[in-house]
Parts: sequence; structure tokens; C-alpha cells
Amino acid sequence: METDDFEWMPSVLGDPDPFHGALPRPAELAEPRRELNRTLMRVLSAFDLPALRCGAYDLHLVARDTAMFAARQRSLEVHLGLPAHWEPVIALYEQGHWPLAHAPGRLLVL
Repeated sequence: METDDFEWMPSVLGDPDPFHGALPRPAELAEPRRELNRTLMRVLSAFDLPALRCGAYDLHLVARDTAMFAARQRSLEVHLGLPAHWEPVIALYEQGHWPLAHAPGRLLVL
């Protein structure tokens, strides 16, 4: 894929959701989301992922942050009763893969 053909997966709270667009952040999810972030930060920080480092490029932090974004968005999908677009992305993480970019109908996965 050419670099103009895809966008990086979202990784920070303010990034737009590529599947749903802007979503509300219900107040009742604030504390569960914080706890989810703390747990994921602890678990994902323990991973040593040499495949995410290539020369001067270290994608480890963006991959971790993207995984956290995906988990937060999946919890929103469930809470808001939205279609499960993030569920297959979470399944990729569970299989040991790291989605890093997306294009319409495609994921770039390491």
C-alpha cells in the first residue's frame, strides 16, 4: 500500500473513530474507562515487541496506545449498542497481531 492509501489507527482520546465518527463520552463510563486504561497500560507495558522496532523507528508506543484506543471504543460500542466494528480489531490483538493503519475495508496489521 502506498502511504497515501491508508491512515494510522487512532491512538489518543481526541482522535476520530474511523468506524463510527464522533461518539459521546457518557459520564457513567468515565471511571470504568480510567480503570480500563490503567489495566491496559500495566499489561501492555510488560510486552517486549522487537517486531515493532525497525532501525530508528519504534512503533511500540503507538501500537500500545492504539490497542488502548480500540479497547475504549469497543466498550463504547457495547454501551451504546453500536455495530461491533472494533470487535474484530480486538480479536487481532488477542491473536498477537498489531493493527497499525486502516483504509476503507482494509487494515494494515503487523
